Amino acid sequence: MTEEYEWVMPVDKADHEVFRRLDGGSKLGNWKPIRMELIKPDSGKTYKQADFPWYGVQVIILRKGAVERLRPMLLQAGEVLPLECEEAELNLWNVTNVVDALDYERSKIVRFPSSGRILDIRKHVFKPHLLGSQPAFKLPGLQTIYLGARFVEEVTASGLTGLKFKQVWGAS
Repeated sequence: MTEEYEWVMPVDKADHEVFRRLDGGSKLGNWKPIRMELIKPDSGKTYKQADFPWYGVQVIILRKGAVERLRPMLLQAGEVLPLECEEAELNLWNVTNVVDALDYERSKIVRFPSSGRILDIRKHVFKPHLLGSQPAFKLPGLQTIYLGARFVEEVTASGLTGLKFKQVWGAS
């Protein structure tokens, strides 16, 4: 997220649950576009138009131009699902590429005491031979989207706006 760019939210607050359930499974067969709205600031501050309007760290929303520019990579790692929005043509990138590429022994993981499920990963160590040059992936059972160097380089080189990247693994 970059604070100078626009945000987007579902019109119906109950639709937040749809985004929370994006677990790497395909939604294409039964997808119903969610009604979205661009957030208008109360304070008179203006936000710049973004190719990736901000919703949250575990969901990527794209304008039509970004989809057209990145389509091959988007489809290599997931599916592009339409959203409804009066102000812009928006899509959701549902990353369906799930790869069990985390080195659990070498990573620093915080787990829920009751279930042992992952709460947070403080230090990521991946198994590079499982990732190759994939544009994006998710780990099994987690919603976090991990973007590959190829995706980051393409977005940066193309001048697409609204995303801010944080490197979690590899050379800094």
